[in-house]
Amino acid sequence: MEAEKTVISIKHPTPAWANWVFRSALLIGTTLNTTIVQAPRIPQDIKLDIIYWSGIFVAIIWGFSRIIGVKIEDIKTNTNDQH
Repeated sequence: MEAEKTVISIKHPTPAWANWVFRSALLIGTTLNTTIVQAPRIPQDIKLDIIYWSGIFVAIIWGFSRIIGVKIEDIKTNTNDQH
């Protein structure tokens, strides 16, 4: 189906499956950061490195969540073809 293909576009809505993947990645990143900050056995310099890189990861995931979408025209075309 053409409607399931994603495109790099800010104008098209993000598919539901992609939203859940992005939300899960952001939740995991946030949980990781909170856990690392509170861990007493991890040295401060290692904590900073982990939080730095996980922050970059979260920012990249959030950026991708804003640019992946589905063309509405493809969904309408496929719906009409199936009837």
